[in-house]
Amino acid sequence: MVNKIPVAVIGAAGIGRIHVREFLAAGAQVVGILGSNPKSTKLRAEELSDEFNLKLRAFCDLKELINSNLQAVSICTPPETHLKILKRVLGSNLYVFCEKPLFWQSGKNKYLMSETLANLMEKAQDRLLVNTSNAWFMEKYKFLTQNYKKPKEFHLKFYTHGHYRKEDIGLDLLPHGLSLLQELGCKGKIEALKVEAKDNEFNCQFIFDGVSCHFDFRENESLPKEFSFIIDGIEVKRIQRFENGQYSVFLVCKLFENGIHQVIDPFRVYIERFVKTVSEGGCFSGLRNDIALNVDLMSYILEPNNRNVE
Repeated sequence: MVNKIPVAVIGAAGIGRIHVREFLAAGAQVVGILGSNPKSTKLRAEELSDEFNLKLRAFCDLKELINSNLQAVSICTPPETHLKILKRVLGSNLYVFCEKPLFWQSGKNKYLMSETLANLMEKAQDRLLVNTSNAWFMEKYKFLTQNYKKPKEFHLKFYTHGHYRKEDIGLDLLPHGLSLLQELGCKGKIEALKVEAKDNEFNCQFIFDGVSCHFDFRENESLPKEFSFIIDGIEVKRIQRFENGQYSVFLVCKLFENGIHQVIDPFRVYIERFVKTVSEGGCFSGLRNDIALNVDLMSYILEPNNRNVE
């Protein structure tokens, strides 16, 4: 059984509510939220307290939050704010669960990005986990099929109701797509990169560790959500169901027994792993290189000088 570790959520609007819910479900003690506006943060703390039967503190000062006897924080703010927050919380010996991407600095060259990333990972001291939770689907696929071979071709289709546009869709979804390839065992550098960015679409093709890859990303509320991938001609599709107030997730694939298998929600899996590690005083040393590589690969794809933009 995990200890009820004290956690605060930084940025409790939007997905922050989901973080509060899942940390509670994992057995953590959510003690507060941090926002930039005192009035709205206080109101949000009251709303979440009523919904989840809590007594949340409303913080508007990061230093005050850091000094409030916490063991961990969850960062749910926009990507461009992550770096500043990470530098402060990681320097205070707190564990950190961070929404993807880990950080982003638009317009920075590869050297500065790499230097910033290296400094950040050193400061983290393996107390950092990034939410690239859709990699859990690949973990489950490999286990169910007992297929651990690196493929020749990989195609990912990911359609969401997100608000990002053009290349910012890549910023939003590339960390998930790249984490799937990393889970397949791909390492090294990206080659033969081609990118097409439209208003609601971001498509890219490239070769990664000998695997021919294609990402089809769209963020459009008028389209149905979809998450599916094809590995050497074998399709795996996520199915989400909401019945009687309950949310459930399934993977559909012709290689599975009965063609369908119910799985745990990947976000819940990652939160539970994080809470368990923190409660045991452990670390995420085994993920250090994967976290850094994910940021490096994303930066490479989003750098215009590295590819052909159609």
